[in-house]
Amino acid sequence: MSRLIFSIAAVAVVALVSLFCGILPQSPFLAYLNWTQLNDYLGYINYFLPISEIIVISEAWLLCIAPWLLAQNCIKAIKILGEYIPMT
Repeated sequence: MSRLIFSIAAVAVVALVSLFCGILPQSPFLAYLNWTQLNDYLGYINYFLPISEIIVISEAWLLCIAPWLLAQNCIKAIKILGEYIPMT
């Protein structure tokens, strides 16, 4: 019985989201984006500004810095909790 209620609720949510997406207007920027003109010059742009290498380096940097930021925030949280909750 609960599966039936869940599936009906899921269908209702999908129907509401599709209704809202149908009401929203198209993006006003689509008229200004002409990708065919950009595709002609994309190889030249990538020669001077290698986008794929920038993405790889950024991913590696994020993988290195994320644990450090997480550890720093955990240490701060422990210090804050230590001020309010005595360890004795």
